Parts: sequence; C-alpha cells; structure tokens
Amino acid sequence: MIRALFASALLILAAGAAQAGSLDRGRVPLCDDPSVTNDITKRVNWANDVTWKTGLSIGDFQRIDQTSFKPGYPGLIDRRFCHARVAVSDGREANVYYLIEERQGFASIGWGVEFCIPGQDPWRVYDGNCRTLRN
Repeated sequence: MIRALFASALLILAAGAAQAGSLDRGRVPLCDDPSVTNDITKRVNWANDVTWKTGLSIGDFQRIDQTSFKPGYPGLIDRRFCHARVAVSDGREANVYYLIEERQGFASIGWGVEFCIPGQDPWRVYDGNCRTLRN
C-alpha cells in the first residue's frame, strides 16, 4: 500500500514537472513596445531630476532596432537587446542601449528592462560606453 502511494506521488510529481516545462515561458516585449519605451523614459527622467539633477529629460524614441535576441541563452531567460536614438531636452540626440529580459519583473513575474545612455552612466554600471548592453 505504501509503495503504491509512493509510486503515485512520484508519477504526479513527474507529470507536474513535464507539464511545467511545456508552459508558456512568457513573452519578451519588442524593442518598440510602448510599455518598454515609457518605462525607460520615466526612469531616466526620474534619475535626472532626483539623482543627477542635470535638468535633462528624454523624449521620443527614434530609429529603434533590435540588435540581438537570445532565447534562453544562457540559462532559461529570453533576452532582447535593443538600440534607439532619443531626443534630449537640450536639443540634441543620444543613443540608448537597452536589454529586455523575461522573468525579471517583481518576484520573477513579467519582464524587466535595463538601459544605458553613453556618457550618463557615471558609476559605469554597464561598463565603459554601455558595453554590457550592446550586443
């Protein structure tokens, strides 16, 4: 009796693991998805107002390109690398490099985005000239 229960429990666990592997892993938004570009704009403008106090803000995204898409490499997280030109409030344009990753939202639900504007990464979080987000 105990062996039968144990065997049944193992079958249920194995079926659950197989089913979890076939579940939709999520979706990585496209580079030009408004939710992505709005998130970047909001976060850059907040950082410039509160942290760096430059008075600069970014506006419209232009010439948006996907530079690379790595589905599940390395690991199980899909990554989309992007590049765009943005209008800056001082009248010039700037490059912005960004990475959209699945399962990087709050509690690994949804997607997350990391971004870098060359010359505006004073702590070199993304290495010199945003190297780690260029791909």
